[in-house]
Amino acid sequence: VAYERVEVTVPRLAGGMVKVGVKHEECWELFNWMRLGEHAEIVGPAGWGKSLAAIEAAKVLGLEYYSTGAVLSPTRLVGGISPVTGEMIITGFRRVWEHGGVFIIDEADASAPAVLILLNQALANGECAFDDAVVPQHEDFVCVATANTVGNGATRDYSARQRLDKATLDRFVNIAWQPDVDLEKRLATAAFKRFGGDESKLPVLNVWLSDVNNARNFVDEYEVDALITPRAAITVPY
Repeated sequence: VAYERVEVTVPRLAGGMVKVGVKHEECWELFNWMRLGEHAEIVGPAGWGKSLAAIEAAKVLGLEYYSTGAVLSPTRLVGGISPVTGEMIITGFRRVWEHGGVFIIDEADASAPAVLILLNQALANGECAFDDAVVPQHEDFVCVATANTVGNGATRDYSARQRLDKATLDRFVNIAWQPDVDLEKRLATAAFKRFGGDESKLPVLNVWLSDVNNARNFVDEYEVDALITPRAAITVPY
């Protein structure tokens, strides 16, 4: 579904109204699912702002958020009893799970399978077993996972990715996060102006952006072992 990328006024989850400006073309879909309390998995190539979009959506909703990269140990997710102090280690996941907020797990397809199974169990049952208590999910808790693959395992570009359990994938609404070349152009132009670029060189910027996009299409068509992200577009060789 294509959404118009204009400034609109929308209701916050936590009350009130807020204006949402121009973002990636899929941001509006992500925001809507999160506003409904649905967990979302954003799948797309590297460098296109997936985790940043989740953070921005959390801010729009007026919710606290905790963002982490791939989680390789269950204790990094749910904590445990400290062997030094004997006190419970409260993780970022537990904080938003118990009190409301958005848990953003970036590179979810690189996380340990045991972690994802534990997360899946919590999302499925609406409660999570920590070492000191079984805690119900807060009504304003939302989980957003980002991934570079659809869950079928490693690919040419993303060789360190896990094959994801279908039961885990079933807990999330899938959002295909495609390259947004219009947004890429806006970002490159903004960076050009912010760093004092000469207005007379704007045509050079347009040529550069066209070259970047042509190179990206070539890489995709001929399966070249390379990855061309928006960073290449924004870093303009003047």
